[in-house]
Amino acid sequence: MVAKLTDSVCSADTNDLKGKAVISILVPPTADLVPGTFDLCGGDSATIAAKLSGDGSLIVNWSDGVTTTNGPGQVTHLVRPTKSTTYTILSVSSLQCPNTQGSVSGSAIVNVRPFPTAVLSGGTRVCSTNPS
Repeated sequence: MVAKLTDSVCSADTNDLKGKAVISILVPPTADLVPGTFDLCGGDSATIAAKLSGDGSLIVNWSDGVTTTNGPGQVTHLVRPTKSTTYTILSVSSLQCPNTQGSVSGSAIVNVRPFPTAVLSGGTRVCSTNPS
């Protein structure tokens, strides 16, 4: 409640003031990457996940350069690395408070395994039989 309002020329006390205002305090967002290690072959993909909290639409900047806009809750991110990579979330912010950066944590490791190779050596003869 405002008891008195004064500027350089006029003043008003409580009886002169009318109306009300609602003030919403938004909590800074958080993004927690679900930790994990994935092993895959080249060309395959992995789905990493994060838990987001905050108010409204949240902007997430992933370490692979992708930016997504999501609501609070669990979100997934499909990755297809060409080499072993550790993924993190670089930043999270809210569209309602764009200048407020939230807290981020966690990482996911995606290991890209080489395809198996075979080395053939030696030789043999194969004779064909001709039944006539």
